[in-house]
Order: sequence, then structure tokens, then C-alpha cells
Amino acid sequence: MVKISDNALVAVGFVIPVFLIAVDLGSGLGSGATAAISHFIGKRNQKYIDISAIHTIVLTIIFFIIIAIITFLFLKPILIILGAGNIINMALDYGYIIFGDSFFLIFSSVAYDILRVREWQ
Repeated sequence: MVKISDNALVAVGFVIPVFLIAVDLGSGLGSGATAAISHFIGKRNQKYIDISAIHTIVLTIIFFIIIAIITFLFLKPILIILGAGNIINMALDYGYIIFGDSFFLIFSSVAYDILRVREWQ
């Protein structure tokens, strides 16, 4: 049986709220895409349906790049403000890994929203 140290769990606890903010912003992007595409489905305007889907994918990529830059520049000050203290290095290690892989989570969520609304056509 593997025992995870208390400090490791606390480090994860400091990073998760910051990560969830980024994921929730990505979910909002997906919800906005659903609303825009639904609007154009109602108008039966295929051109704007496709444009909205493409723009959403491009915005998702831009959003991830911005989140990645903010994370790598400001994660340490954010964790210090949250009070990470002596476990800051563990929290940073975990944060860089989870934010580095967040593209796949955010992109799959947005892509799923696009595909889900497109099946209403």
C-alpha cells in the first residue's frame, strides 16, 4: 500500500481551486458556443454554424495559450497569496503538470459541446 504524504495532498489542495477556475472558463466558452450555434441552427444558416464552430475551436486554442502563459508566469504568486508556504515547490510541480495537460480537458469539453449541438440539425 502506497502512502501519500500529507504535504502532497495539501499541495494538490492549493492548486485545484486555481485549476477549476480555468476549467470553468473553458466550460463557459463551450456553453457560449452552444448558444451561438443553436441560434444559427434556428435560422437554418449553415455558413454561420460552421463559422461559429471554427471560431470556437480557435478561441479555445487561444484561451489555452493565455491560461498557459498566466499559469507559468503567475502560479507562484497566486499560490503564495493562497498561503502555500513551505509546500510551494510541491504545489508548483503539480500545478505545472496539471495546467500543462489542461488543454486536453478544456478542448474535449468544448468539442463535445459543439458536436452535441450539431446533432440537433
